[in-house]
Amino acid sequence: MICPMCGVEFAPRYKWQKYCNSKCARKANSSSYKYKPVERVERQCVICGKTYTVHQGNQRTCGAYECRKAYAKRNDKVGADEELIWQPICQNCGKEFKPAYEHEHFCSDKCRFQFFHMEKWYAD
Repeated sequence: MICPMCGVEFAPRYKWQKYCNSKCARKANSSSYKYKPVERVERQCVICGKTYTVHQGNQRTCGAYECRKAYAKRNDKVGADEELIWQPICQNCGKEFKPAYEHEHFCSDKCRFQFFHMEKWYAD
């Protein structure tokens, strides 16, 4: 038998079973759901230039995780021409740093990991 929602072939457990699983049955039985296949589109990564596919409504600008991380660093939330109201100080090493986001507390991932590792094992 073929599931009318997703098109997967399955062996029904019951003679009255129409759908392959409960997820497809819920989708089909919900009054507000109208099944439309989601179109996928190809985009080009703004960092490395490779192509990747996403669902049509997706706002992603980069494909790989490393590229998304680099893109976020490049377009950080605190602009170069903006002045910081406060000067952030790393909670682990005490150095001043320029945050990529508004509420950062550590200058690097290494300091963050060290801080939480020490907190976990040596907290009073």
